[in-house]
Amino acid sequence: VGVVKYGGGKTAALADWQMLGKTGTAEVPYADKPGYEPDVYNSSFIGAAPARAPRCVVLMTIHKPNSKISYYGSRVSAPAVGRIMAEALAYLEVPPDPESADP
Repeated sequence: VGVVKYGGGKTAALADWQMLGKTGTAEVPYADKPGYEPDVYNSSFIGAAPARAPRCVVLMTIHKPNSKISYYGSRVSAPAVGRIMAEALAYLEVPPDPESADP
């Protein structure tokens, strides 16, 4: 929950449900030799909501995002998870989470 409330996952926060989540950013290894491709990443975010009793989990991994724009999971994947999660919880008719209003 702290990642979404205070950390890199803020871009995934929902107005009506408290979400838990974790960002991820990883270098991409070469397929045919040791080491990592320069400026090439996998950017991810996994989120679940409502945090106290999750009804939905969303994992977004972006393979090789444009690193000139951004490559961090918090900037690339988390916002998409937030949008998908909001739609999914509304579709599933999950009632708003009173804890989402916590500061």
